[in-house]
Amino acid sequence: MEATRKLMGRTGGGKHWVFPAFAQVNRDRATVESPAMIFSRATIDGIEVDFFVFCRFFSRAVREEGRWKIATFEVLFEKDVMKPVNPADPLPVDLAHLATLRPSYKFLAYFQQTRGVNVNPNLLGDDRPDELDAFHEGENRWLAAG
Repeated sequence: MEATRKLMGRTGGGKHWVFPAFAQVNRDRATVESPAMIFSRATIDGIEVDFFVFCRFFSRAVREEGRWKIATFEVLFEKDVMKPVNPADPLPVDLAHLATLRPSYKFLAYFQQTRGVNVNPNLLGDDRPDELDAFHEGENRWLAAG
């Protein structure tokens, strides 16, 4: 918690909208997937921008002593968008650098890099369907073992 507070103090925070979840339950185990959007307004090189990250939050949950608890939390990235708040302003990005970033979260990674935060280039995302399929297969095996 303290590390998160420190990071948010240095990098600012975004908002998260989480939409209704899809849960699969097997005895005392469950998987829960929720569509979500992460968004923020920031200034890059003097230009105010909005960015939006479309994703899904995925968790394992376990029931212990009659209470459900979140055991894991993953973000499955779909796509993201960045735009200048003033449509007359240019998008303040280095296009060559942007092209080196993952399609499912390139603007988020770029934005975080402007704040000195390095984003893992191997997060789960729709742009790597084989890895995402393998992730879901593993989660389904875990749930079935309930």
